[in-house]
Amino acid sequence: MLLEKSFDASNAVLNAAPPADDAAARLLRHVLKVWAREQGVTEAEVPAFIDGVLNYATTSILDGRYGRAGA
Repeated sequence: MLLEKSFDASNAVLNAAPPADDAAARLLRHVLKVWAREQGVTEAEVPAFIDGVLNYATTSILDGRYGRAGA
């Protein structure tokens, strides 16, 4: 499960390109891709959209975990 993984900057859940064996990261990227397409995001913009969402989530998690203010 995602929350059970220890924090590591190289953690595949937080990276844009997860390794092939990280099913949770692949599933998250797939869900974001489907949602983006349903919202009218063009195919060319989908990768940047996914990276932006994952970056925002990573920043939010780190801010909450380490008490950093402002992202």
